[in-house]
Amino acid sequence: MDAATGVADYQQNHASLPRHLLIELRFGYKSLRNIDLGNMKRKVAHSLDILRPEQVNPRVAFLYDADVAPKAQSYFARLSKQDRELRLWDAMDVKGFNSYIVDGSTLPYQPENDLLTIEKNLKDKYESGGLDAMDVLVKYWIDQMVQYNLRYKYAESKAIAEVVLKILASIETEPHSFEGQFINLRIEDITSILNL
Repeated sequence: MDAATGVADYQQNHASLPRHLLIELRFGYKSLRNIDLGNMKRKVAHSLDILRPEQVNPRVAFLYDADVAPKAQSYFARLSKQDRELRLWDAMDVKGFNSYIVDGSTLPYQPENDLLTIEKNLKDKYESGGLDAMDVLVKYWIDQMVQYNLRYKYAESKAIAEVVLKILASIETEPHSFEGQFINLRIEDITSILNL
């Protein structure tokens, strides 16, 4: 194989199961007639002999020019009925490879907490017990935001803050009333935590 790159599963904002993805560069092929499956299988086997097989991704990537890649993938699919190993071979062009391998830092943040539940609980507290009852829960989430910041989990703190701020902003009060001033103080508390 021409190259191996590090890949991992990405769940809950963390990479797990790191392993090598074997890559064969097959650029310049004009047709499938030049594909030698025996040679390709030997290259895969040789790479597995060099690397520890348990650290190698089961799928293998073969990169072709854009016009040949779909034909090669179809060829692998047809032959995989007789040869199971080919079911794990992926033929693609460079554009396909760039979407096949994704940088984990570009994926959207997955909150640890269920934000919809936080929102529902805050609404329920306000509807059942008013501002005082909801404020107990707001203080709890403010404390949690501080704890997440101390553990450098700023994205989690921000996700919680957005939900709490949304609920606070949705409460209709007179601007100069006690409730209005109280809500503004809580909004300032949360904003200052986000700006740490």
